[in-house]
Amino acid sequence: LYNDNVKNSFYAWTMLSDPDGNNLSLGDAGMVDPTNRVIDMFEQGYGKLKSSATANLLRTFQYRKWLNSGQKWEDIARGRTSASASYVLLNGAENIPRGIPETTKGSDNFPDYGLLIFNQGKGDKQLWLAMPYGAPMGHGMNDKLHFSWWALGQRMTKHSCGRGAGGWGHAVNHNTLIVDQKNMINTPCKLIEFKNSGPVQGAVLENTDMYPETMVRRTVVLYNGIII
Repeated sequence: LYNDNVKNSFYAWTMLSDPDGNNLSLGDAGMVDPTNRVIDMFEQGYGKLKSSATANLLRTFQYRKWLNSGQKWEDIARGRTSASASYVLLNGAENIPRGIPETTKGSDNFPDYGLLIFNQGKGDKQLWLAMPYGAPMGHGMNDKLHFSWWALGQRMTKHSCGRGAGGWGHAVNHNTLIVDQKNMINTPCKLIEFKNSGPVQGAVLENTDMYPETMVRRTVVLYNGIII
């Protein structure tokens, strides 16, 4: 069951998630809090694989549960529900390393999907940002150049997605760019410049096919705890 594809899913969540361990809210996917949805899967994955990726995810989630609980670390409940707790204890990890992991993730371009992920800074100047720019995938949401970002210790953007959101595929539902109040033509954007290291990071992207006779260009810059 825990083959290479499953292992890769753990690593992908680690690479793409925000500093709280939450998944990307792109396309028609809302933000998923792993402590409520998939923590049992990560628990069992760590028990089977003992990989650093699953260990760091579990430590992040367990730390969040412990932080405001008033309980000892050893007394924090295991398993998402009481029904799953016994299964997790039998098939999961014997114990979870204590405390939030000190991990540093870099900024990356994932060209196969057309996705930029930025990670920069530490402490109160830590920043995370995700922006899609590639070819339509999945349900083909009109969210090109939408961005999700995290700063000041929390997710800063809401993503009005999902089939029940009303006009769920429309660009206006995705915190992105519209021209003359019209929906975009879902075409891939061109990455003009991408800087993924140093005190100033950012990207320049453009699209000449998104709206008739219009060139849409978005520039994003991360510097010293600020996103411009």
